Amino acid sequence: MDVLEEEPVKEGYFLLKNNKIIITPHIAGLTAESQVRISNIIADEVVKVLQGKQSLSLVSL
Repeated sequence: MDVLEEEPVKEGYFLLKNNKIIITPHIAGLTAESQVRISNIIADEVVKVLQGKQSLSLVSL
């Protein structure tokens, strides 16, 4: 499980007793490397849009 209603999990939480469930903090996949990568992607996308090019992540509202 990656997301719980309340974090950090309180000691004695019933799911902690189940050895078939692995509970990780919500930011388990957030690393320094991933932050650098996403920052570079965002910067590249901003530059593209400012140059009049289409973004990879176009959203129509």
